[in-house]
Amino acid sequence: MSEMKLPAADQRVFVVEGYFGLRAQQVCVLPEVPDSEILEACNRENPQMVEGGWHTVVRDKEHAKQLKVDECSAPGPCKECPPRLHKIVLCM
Repeated sequence: MSEMKLPAADQRVFVVEGYFGLRAQQVCVLPEVPDSEILEACNRENPQMVEGGWHTVVRDKEHAKQLKVDECSAPGPCKECPPRLHKIVLCM
């Protein structure tokens, strides 16, 4: 089993390997990073071939429920790299 890749100390947005799907991916971000920066990084590092690309950052559990995203996929703290946060990014 390979070791999990972690973000570099200066990397504001890190696309988590192995947590990709057709409509969702996970990112590990610093708390102050705005949605626009997260979406820009996702569309640059893992572009989707659908109109609009990655377009929505799931902000919290309530937002996940509104979007009908599985609650276990809701954003939360990164256990490996505090104070970073894991967020889910969607494309439709």
